[in-house]
Amino acid sequence: MAAKNYGADTDDGYRIDDPSPEAIAVLIAELHPADNTFVTIKPDGGSPAWCASVSLIGEDLYQIEYREGGELSITTYADPDEVVDDVIQWLETRGDPTSAPGPRESVPSPGVPGLDL
Repeated sequence: MAAKNYGADTDDGYRIDDPSPEAIAVLIAELHPADNTFVTIKPDGGSPAWCASVSLIGEDLYQIEYREGGELSITTYADPDEVVDDVIQWLETRGDPTSAPGPRESVPSPGVPGLDL
């Protein structure tokens, strides 16, 4: 992954430094409504240039918030595999000066009934 020197922190206090894609997938799979509803991924340091946060907002509904350079993008998915894929793809462009990501389109995944964004 392109991003370096970052960590993933969970709602229940667990932290992984420079997590692999597999570790991020496990952290997302372990989200549950009782006491571990989100994981935040951001560079180390006081004022991170970017941040990604995955939250479990329903029984099987995930919301991803991407923040970078004052911009906010929110995406929702019902499939945790889609969440992992989206987060990993986004992280691959962080820290790569040749990759200038454009604005993300916030669209709920198919099969998310009654979700108005």
